[in-house]
Amino acid sequence: METRQTKIQTETIGLEPSKKKPLWEIKVGAFSATIWENDKEINGSTVKMKNVAFSKHFKGRDGEFRTSTIYPTENEIPKAILALQRAYEELMSSDQESE
Repeated sequence: METRQTKIQTETIGLEPSKKKPLWEIKVGAFSATIWENDKEINGSTVKMKNVAFSKHFKGRDGEFRTSTIYPTENEIPKAILALQRAYEELMSSDQESE
């Protein structure tokens, strides 16, 4: 599996991207997963919350590089993994049947 470094542009409402750094990040091929920590106001108290950004980096038809990002919650990550695993298994079994 190929791992490579790519430049990711982030936009955070109310914060300059240069001031906000992820807690953790991994890049595998065209995909990256990044863990961020943000402050959230809950019942008058500030609570630290973590979230994940899952991105795919690709070159658009115009030749420009693009990023598509989803933000699954902590509870959605296992469901996303399962959906991708099942899709991969289906693709692999379909390929074997056609051979």
